Amino acid sequence: MEKISAIIPAYNAEKTIKECINAVLAQSYKPSEVIVVDDGSTDNTYKIASQFNEVKVIRSNINRGVASARNLGIMASKYKYIYFIDSDSFPRKKCIELLMKEFSKDEKIGIVGGSNISPEYINDKYNKAYDITNRYGHHINLQEGYVEYIGGNFCIKKEIFNKIGLYDTNLRTHEDFDLCIRARKEGYKVYFQPKAIADHYHQRITLKKYLRYAYTGGKFGTIFRLKHKPFAPFSKYLPENCVLIALLLPFFVTFATTRVIQKNIKLRPITEILSNSHLIFLNQLFMCLGMIEGAYLFKKKYKTNKPKIN
Repeated sequence: MEKISAIIPAYNAEKTIKECINAVLAQSYKPSEVIVVDDGSTDNTYKIASQFNEVKVIRSNINRGVASARNLGIMASKYKYIYFIDSDSFPRKKCIELLMKEFSKDEKIGIVGGSNISPEYINDKYNKAYDITNRYGHHINLQEGYVEYIGGNFCIKKEIFNKIGLYDTNLRTHEDFDLCIRARKEGYKVYFQPKAIADHYHQRITLKKYLRYAYTGGKFGTIFRLKHKPFAPFSKYLPENCVLIALLLPFFVTFATTRVIQKNIKLRPITEILSNSHLIFLNQLFMCLGMIEGAYLFKKKYKTNKPKIN
């Protein structure tokens, strides 16, 4: 059985970090080391994580973003495989076991991801809307197999970082997708195992946080797509000119909203989708507004940071 390092990036995660660590330590395929990277938290995240004798805690003095936190964890890790899980997600008992099994199918598989979903008993309307608009690609009812990218709950061969560099710290979202695209360009495959489930207790439970996430996702998602044009999905249709994106905004909002609805029809009752249609539309509107800023930032000589590890 291969040894594995588990890395948990955390920022102001005092509400969830304890349960996240407990869930990782309780895995049927237990990691040989667990690393929590406190990314400049101002709450009790560091104090809570430090109470676990089995956990190594790395502390950053300022908040640099999840990509930077993961990079610190990678450089501190010892083993050939790494499991990444966010501090607000709790992997179910066999999650890592199910992920690790898939590497034996093909030596070219470099990344295996699982479902990362909100538990069904959470009925908050913004939580539900977030799942509909952002998590249809991580749903437990999706088919197992090769995918373009995955994020949030996955295992990766550490050797990949030696070939493609670490996470792009310029990306505040879409950093996992960026990593997967770069790995695929080097010949690695990305595999999705829907039965490897982590329950995601994100805090996008107010309208402001819900829409802020949509805007930020649109901004950095645009940078990600333009960076990997034409390899990233839909990137070949995405203009680099922010003015042109602004002019095409009605088209992009209509297309994005329609796509979310079409994707979810296969996964959820139509009544659930319709009851959240206004929040789906607002999410996609703010995402497309973020695209304008993303295109502007990309044109201002966006550069990729690719530090190497030994």
